[in-house]
Amino acid sequence: MDMRTVHKLIENRRIELNTLASIYGIRDERVLEKSAQLDRILNVYVRKKCSEEVSQQILIKRDGLRNNDQEYRRELLLY
Repeated sequence: MDMRTVHKLIENRRIELNTLASIYGIRDERVLEKSAQLDRILNVYVRKKCSEEVSQQILIKRDGLRNNDQEYRRELLLY
């Protein structure tokens, strides 16, 4: 599931949740179920977002190590 789809699902569930809550109240079973659905979607979003950020950090560190590789080797030779 791509991020655009997840954003759309979050927005749709949020609207549905607010509508149901305004009609039935926040303790109604339908409202609680919609809230649980929104929670599950938000959890997917957070996991995906964190995964992308970690992947990006790994790439940055890897590229940084490659760029500094020759400098690092020179430093090792000095010791």
